[in-house]
Amino acid sequence: MLDQDNNNNSNPEEEEAHISDEKKDESKQKEDEHMRLGGHTPLATILRLSPGPLISQIVNSLYGVIDSMWVTRFIGEVGLTALSVAYVIDNTALSFGYFVSTAASSEISYLLSNKAYDKINQVTADLFRICIMIGMLIPAILFPSSKPLFRFLDAGDEVIKKAFDYVIPLLSLNVVTCFYHCVCGVLQAEGRTWTYGGAQIASMILNMVLWDPILLYLLKRTIGSSLATEIAMFIPGFIILILIFCHKFAAKPTFKLFKNCFIIETWEAVKIGLSALIMNISVVVPTLVMQKFIAIRANKINQYDMVIAVFNALTRLYQLTLCIPMALNAAYLPATSYAFGLNNKRRVLWLTWHVLWIGVTWGIFVMIIISIWPGPIAKIWSSHPDFQHWAKEMLPVSFYTIPLCTVKFIVISFLQATKQATKAMITSIVTELVSLPVFACCFHYIGNNDSPTRIIYAYIVNDLFSTAVCLCVSGTTFFRFFKDIKNGNTKDEFPMKEIVEEDDDDSQRVIPEI
Repeated sequence: MLDQDNNNNSNPEEEEAHISDEKKDESKQKEDEHMRLGGHTPLATILRLSPGPLISQIVNSLYGVIDSMWVTRFIGEVGLTALSVAYVIDNTALSFGYFVSTAASSEISYLLSNKAYDKINQVTADLFRICIMIGMLIPAILFPSSKPLFRFLDAGDEVIKKAFDYVIPLLSLNVVTCFYHCVCGVLQAEGRTWTYGGAQIASMILNMVLWDPILLYLLKRTIGSSLATEIAMFIPGFIILILIFCHKFAAKPTFKLFKNCFIIETWEAVKIGLSALIMNISVVVPTLVMQKFIAIRANKINQYDMVIAVFNALTRLYQLTLCIPMALNAAYLPATSYAFGLNNKRRVLWLTWHVLWIGVTWGIFVMIIISIWPGPIAKIWSSHPDFQHWAKEMLPVSFYTIPLCTVKFIVISFLQATKQATKAMITSIVTELVSLPVFACCFHYIGNNDSPTRIIYAYIVNDLFSTAVCLCVSGTTFFRFFKDIKNGNTKDEFPMKEIVEEDDDDSQRVIPEI
């Protein structure tokens, strides 16, 4: 009896100690989140958050290059042409993955700055439900439109067959793509850049080294390439998803949250994600128009297969060179959303400045390299004389204004991070969806009607136009931020004290000054 009484008396103390330990762990986790997103200087924050997105961008871009090399080896140049024809469908399906990734990265990091952990859990669960809905919607829409679209691009029967083969796994398993990018967005929102990068490396190794060559060798069909991509995303994505539901990260969704209605913060996330979706779709539609005009001109000179193959290589190379600006953009968005949530406008401006100068410097370096050595670079794909001829004509022109691309990406992310989703959406539509097709039409219908290279000059004019529009749109917000800083209507960079949480007895714990 005495032993039982002693046990009963000690239980409350043990429970209190256990609760205290849990709260300490929770407090430590929140301090870590603050340090990752806002506890270092702006440049250090960008450099610390960039490795994961940089690995992701390099992996995705290298995959495009190496995949096209595997396809050329096992199927031939006609396989490369099929990949180019299927690019519009491929990128459209992938854009929805970037949609949920951007929504998660921006909104969850913003909620972290306000310590709204219950809302973070619900937003995460809501985004998972959106992934399921997208996974059912995409195949229903894009499967029926694939072959008519390929015919619109003047592809022959053999190319159409191989292109449709390629998109079957991409559309059927789009739910895998969405979940993979969503969980990566959650990791990026929490500043877990190395975990994010590790998932990308695992996916890269599984894809480029294992599944892609094996399936292409066994099947001798383009379906092997896209199926390898989905398998490679499924394995690390599924592991991260399990860890999220095991509450190993700040986002701790539960299955019972799937029964709740969407909360307001989820719709805010969707609005931000929509601007990213429109930006990506806005790249797809103009690319379709550009490829159509290039195909018309290539058919006139009986060079369709080679010119479209070069256009595919150009697209892959362009994606590879954009890895630095896109990685900076992915690191910039959660860090800026977090700073804006803390009303630290000075930090927002410094973050913006650092990503701009780094991205523009990289763009100048890329432009110089490709302008000097287009031929040797093109030999990565093919040494065929016709391929080399068109590569030397088309590659340098495509990269003359690549330094300006960083400005467009960062300004749109700046608008997203500062809760101007509608303005970001409109800017994306104007600078991509509308302007590039208009300029392409001008170059197609005015002047020389035979040269495919002439259409490429539309990229130069569009980059100049887009940069001017983005600077004009964001100028008022930058001016307001400078004015607020001058008037003291902003939070100082350091020291920074943030309330971690309120206990049940209304006591407050504070993160130490950093």
